[in-house]
Amino acid sequence: MVHISTNLFEENGPSVYDVNYVSFNMEAMRDVLISSLENFWKCIEVNADDYVFKNNIKDINVQRKEFFRFLEGSVQQSHEIRRYSSKLRIFINCFHEDSFSNDEYFKELDSLLNDTKKNLESAEKLQAQIREIKNELVRIGEDINIYKEDIQHDLENVKSRCKDDLDKTKCRMNISGFIRNVSLALGGLGVVSGVIFLAGAGAVLGLASEHCRRRYLSQCDENRRQLENQRDELITNIAIVLSNFESLNMAIAQLIGYWEIQSTTISDLSNKLNKVKDEQNYNKLLIRVIDKNITDLESDELFSKNFCITIRTLMTRYESRCM
Repeated sequence: MVHISTNLFEENGPSVYDVNYVSFNMEAMRDVLISSLENFWKCIEVNADDYVFKNNIKDINVQRKEFFRFLEGSVQQSHEIRRYSSKLRIFINCFHEDSFSNDEYFKELDSLLNDTKKNLESAEKLQAQIREIKNELVRIGEDINIYKEDIQHDLENVKSRCKDDLDKTKCRMNISGFIRNVSLALGGLGVVSGVIFLAGAGAVLGLASEHCRRRYLSQCDENRRQLENQRDELITNIAIVLSNFESLNMAIAQLIGYWEIQSTTISDLSNKLNKVKDEQNYNKLLIRVIDKNITDLESDELFSKNFCITIRTLMTRYESRCM
């Protein structure tokens, strides 16, 4: 059973440090993995009309692709571990049956050690890969939260075309106001100096500029209403993404723990096999311990053959939806 601490319900969701791996409930983990594919899809399908959140969604999509690559690598590595476990099992059986000569034992042992090294490197690579995905998702989540707080605090912090339109309209309104003031000043100067043409032109231009200013003021109000609606929709969509991040964090935390245990088990096997080789002695107790490690590998097989088919089918389906 995988136990998650109560930190699950905190704002940032669970981390790998909140997961206690007593033993694996593979069926539950498979359900979490399947849900994570849907969670990624829900994140990238949300509407994002602004510049900042749109980039966040693009970053999430990049990590979705990385996650799919990680899952494909996990599926392939699971096949290797199955072959590796079978080879180990044959080695143990041959030891019990005493069917190999010493030279044959050491030859098989060298082959097993080579396979162990490769599998350990692959498991550690997958572990590093999923950790990097976790780190990137944490960064994206923090950026989204900061942006959410900024736009809730001040409407002007929204970065979008709608905000650009509001800024342009404000600028035009201010220019019209400036022209109006200058024109009226020139008109007043014309009245004082007795220059009728200057007085008339200043008055006409001033009135026209005031008309433009009021029109732009009305347009500013409309732009602001549109921006407020956009912000409300944006906050709703951000909430959707952040809620799906919680499930993604849970899945990723469990996957990190899974590959940590796989790496530890394979590393332990490597140490025991090396001990057998160094001592040149097939101690029965040591062989039984190795046998226990093999059983652990087999029982902790998250990516069963049927599940590999399921997960690949789902990845293909979601990939086609993203095209």
